[in-house]
Amino acid sequence: MLKMFLPWYLRWLFKLPWVVYIALAIWVGSLAYSEYENHLFARLEAENQGSDNVPAATRLSDWTPQDVTSYGEVHIEGLYFSDLPIGQIDVGGSERLFVLLADDEGQGVAAVLVVEPDSLQQLERYLAAQTTGENISVAINGQLSRNQVWAADVDAGLARMGVPRSTGVLVIEPFMGNRRGYIFERADETMAVAVALAGIAAFLALIGGLRMFLGKADAAKRNAAQAKNRERAAAQAQQPSQKASPVSQPTEVSPWGTFKPQGTTAIAATTQRPSPRPSKPDDVDIAVELPFESVFPGGGSGFRFKTTDEIIRQSFGTLSTLTGAKHDNE
Repeated sequence: MLKMFLPWYLRWLFKLPWVVYIALAIWVGSLAYSEYENHLFARLEAENQGSDNVPAATRLSDWTPQDVTSYGEVHIEGLYFSDLPIGQIDVGGSERLFVLLADDEGQGVAAVLVVEPDSLQQLERYLAAQTTGENISVAINGQLSRNQVWAADVDAGLARMGVPRSTGVLVIEPFMGNRRGYIFERADETMAVAVALAGIAAFLALIGGLRMFLGKADAAKRNAAQAKNRERAAAQAQQPSQKASPVSQPTEVSPWGTFKPQGTTAIAATTQRPSPRPSKPDDVDIAVELPFESVFPGGGSGFRFKTTDEIIRQSFGTLSTLTGAKHDNE
């Protein structure tokens, strides 16, 4: 169902063998567990950082890398000019805004304060509350960003804005209000990555499990069908044959079975068998025969053999009887 909402070039992801999904789920799950361990470490650091005091403030003109704590926390002093423009950068597809701070000598932008768009007004109020009259000096406590992508985007933004800047502009995520709350909120953001990876691993494991279950169900159906076919074939093989057994033992055996050779009697019978008379159509005219006339004296239908008595009478004029001969012998 879900693959219907995916583009065609990604639908192959749902056609992989189940073992591939399980392997991917294990791999992504290991990444999720690694991120969870990073989250636990970040929480531990947040506990230690929150229990420490705020580091001493350092002027931007005097700041050195040694002024950052082991947790990446900084506390700087600079000049805030509300008339300066607001910069913008893109962080992983989400928008971030940054406010410019100059060093205490006003020689150029030395630091920027990066916040989400919803927090911009809060930051401006926080900075404005620290300025009175001509005093535009502010102190900012926050987390130093060591992200090189952020630094490059900030440099590009400052170049587009056309403002003077000093070498090595600091990129700071300021703590506004509750310092400890911001520290733990930043540490809890690492948990989102672990949760996202764990969700992906669970989804892959679910797909792999479903494909494995459906594959076993299909295999069981095929095996059951094959077993039924084998049982049906065995039952048909055990049934007696309907063909009549031969009366006598055949004299010869051929590769195609047994047969009885045909003798002369069968051939004669086949030869003498009269062919069926063809049926006479009803519309055929039959010729009428003429009356028979005998060619013999006295008539008659034809030639016939004479009996013995007729031959003796014709030759000797008397009848030949066996009775008279018997009386003479006596």
